[in-house]
Amino acid sequence: MKLFKRILLLLLLGIGVLAYLNYSKLNIIAGYAAKNMASGVFVAGRSEASIIQNDNNVPLIKLADVEVDKDQKAASASVYGLLERTAVQREGLGTVLVNSDYNAEKVMPKPNRAKVQDTIPYPFGQADPRDTIFMEVDMLGIQNALDMVFDNPETQKTRTALILYKGYLLAERYVNGFTRDTPILGWSMTKSVLATCFGILEHQKKLEMDWPAPIAEWKDDERKNITLNHLLRMQSGLEWDEDYTKISDVTRMLFLESDMTQAQK
Repeated sequence: MKLFKRILLLLLLGIGVLAYLNYSKLNIIAGYAAKNMASGVFVAGRSEASIIQNDNNVPLIKLADVEVDKDQKAASASVYGLLERTAVQREGLGTVLVNSDYNAEKVMPKPNRAKVQDTIPYPFGQADPRDTIFMEVDMLGIQNALDMVFDNPETQKTRTALILYKGYLLAERYVNGFTRDTPILGWSMTKSVLATCFGILEHQKKLEMDWPAPIAEWKDDERKNITLNHLLRMQSGLEWDEDYTKISDVTRMLFLESDMTQAQK
C-alpha cells in the first residue's frame, strides 16, 4: 500500500510539473484558434464549420473549443475551459487578439481605403483575364498538376492555386468555400508584398532604403545603424527567438503583447 501511495504521489507530482510547464502554451493554442476563427468568419466570410474542419484541425490547435459571438463580432477559445482568449473584429481594421487591458471604447485610427476598379486584365488589373493559347504549354499537364495540388486535402490544406504564364492566367482552382474574392492569410508572403510597397516608395523618391529605421528608442545606441533595408531583409542583427512551440520572442509578440509593434524596442 505504501508503494502504491508513493507511485501515485510521484504520478500526481509529474502531472503537476507537466501542467505548470505547459500552461502558458495554452495562450498559443487558444489565441491562435480564436484569432483564426475571427478572421475567417468576420473578414473572409467563411463558415465556422469550415474553419474548424480545415484550419484549426491541426495538432494542439484542434484541442481548443471555439465560440463565435456574431452580435459582438468576437470569437473566444479555450482548452478544457482553461485560459480563454478572445479575438474581436474592429471595423476597417480587421480582427485582433485582445488582452485583459483591451478597451473596446477606445477610438482607433482607421485607414482611408479606396478600391479602384479598372479595365486592365488580370493579373495586372481587376478585369477578367485574357484568353489565349500557347502551343508550347501542356494544358493537360497543368490540369493534372492542379489535381495533385488538391488531391489530399487533409494534409495539403490547399485553398487556391493559380498558374500564370507570360502575363496570362492559364488555370485556377479553389477548394469548396473559396472564390477568387475570398481573403486568405498571406503568412510570410505578406513580407514580400510589404517590401514591394517600400520599393515603389523608393522609386517615387519618397524614401531611401538606407535611411535609419525611424525608431526613437534606437537613436542613442548601436541600433541607430539599423536601416529600413536591414529590417525588410530581416538582417537587423537583433536577437530574436522564433520558436512557435513555446513562449518565445515570436509567440510572446503574437499572443501576449498588447501592441506587437513595441515587442522589440
